[in-house]
Amino acid sequence: MARNEKTFKAGQERTPGSGRQKGTSNRRTLALQNQLEELNVDPVGTLAKILLEQMEFFEMHKKKKQIASAASRLTEAEKTVSNLMQYLFPKKKAIEHSGEVNLFSFADFMALAKSGKK
Repeated sequence: MARNEKTFKAGQERTPGSGRQKGTSNRRTLALQNQLEELNVDPVGTLAKILLEQMEFFEMHKKKKQIASAASRLTEAEKTVSNLMQYLFPKKKAIEHSGEVNLFSFADFMALAKSGKK
């Protein structure tokens, strides 16, 4: 069957259980996972090492009062590994809350703090 041929016609119901099951990785994700595994790359371990190294770098530059350059490098390193991790670990879905939520304004919070009530 040619790749552009459709198994199902428009409007036709799909067979139950057909298609990729929920939670199953697609071909590209599997290829990336296999390639990283072959190269012995651990994104979580790498992220932890980069963050520890960058924190040391940040502290060093903080003493020299070069905070902006250290902070920008830390941000870039974290972004790089985080982008890689999205292909290995599913993103969590947002949780919707229904019902009433009592929110205090900052002024209400400060007034409550001054009164000493809990």
